[in-house]
Amino acid sequence: MKSVTVLDARTGAAVATLADESLKAAMTLLASGDQSTAVLPPSSVGVVWFELTFADLREMPAALEHRLTVEAPPGYAEVPSITITGGPAEVDLRPPVVLGPPVLGPRWVAAGSCCDGPHRRAFDAVNGRLSAGQRFAIDFNLLDDQGRIAADPLSANTNHAGYGQPVVAVADATVVTATDRFPDQIEGAHYPITIDNVRGNDIILDLGEGRFALYAHLRSGTVAVRSGERVRRGQPIAELGNSGNSHGAHLHFQVMDQPSAVASDGLPYVFDVFQLTGHAPPLDQLQARYEAALPLPIDTRGAGPRRDALPQSGDVVTFFPAR
Repeated sequence: MKSVTVLDARTGAAVATLADESLKAAMTLLASGDQSTAVLPPSSVGVVWFELTFADLREMPAALEHRLTVEAPPGYAEVPSITITGGPAEVDLRPPVVLGPPVLGPRWVAAGSCCDGPHRRAFDAVNGRLSAGQRFAIDFNLLDDQGRIAADPLSANTNHAGYGQPVVAVADATVVTATDRFPDQIEGAHYPITIDNVRGNDIILDLGEGRFALYAHLRSGTVAVRSGERVRRGQPIAELGNSGNSHGAHLHFQVMDQPSAVASDGLPYVFDVFQLTGHAPPLDQLQARYEAALPLPIDTRGAGPRRDALPQSGDVVTFFPAR
């Protein structure tokens, strides 16, 4: 791959271009979302991860196309390079949905949040279609009063600060599904993960206007709502747990365009108000300190109130109950 240019499909104007090293940094193989490359081996699929920023919503194109230039290895093609235009896509120009918090209180770490991390690059292949339901997902981990996610992460779920914490409805909504039939994981003795149990115990809320909120990895035996039930913002609906494809008690939260965690595309959302109290280390350092039961060093620069915002990866926040 030599270059990829994003085009305004209505005018043909170039919106952004990645080439050479910038393209390599933004491109991975579908099967390996954490290893950058601009070379596609035979019978492989590549993904270019674009993050485009605009100063004004009015600058955003309503539809996009993509112009790709591909260079063949010596001896493999009569034409040394090929340029093609394709990949049309309509742009959802709606603003992010504004929500209340899914958890309450201080010292919540937003792990793996937007916009370039393990959730962002987690494709699901279902019935021949690729979906990215986790595009804006967050793993909420609670810190104890010593700044640790867990006092002894490998011995018991109850050693995790967040285990058993209330999980609440982010809006007035209708329950689509509510599953409570999977045990919590025991670190070091995980049960096998399938497409059926990957989310563990979960709740999906219909927020309206084609948006659905997913709460995953809920504590076994605590799901307190049923399919078809109406819930109110701030209503306790379950407890934070460690069920399904989970390592350590946390809440996985996302908004998506279908009531399915594995056959949907993620949609943006913001929380109406929270207090940013600091920033935890990058995810790899956070993971190492979690496993060693060490407190997280918190950088408090930039702390303060936030409105209609999404916590970024590593942000430590306080969520307030509805008034």
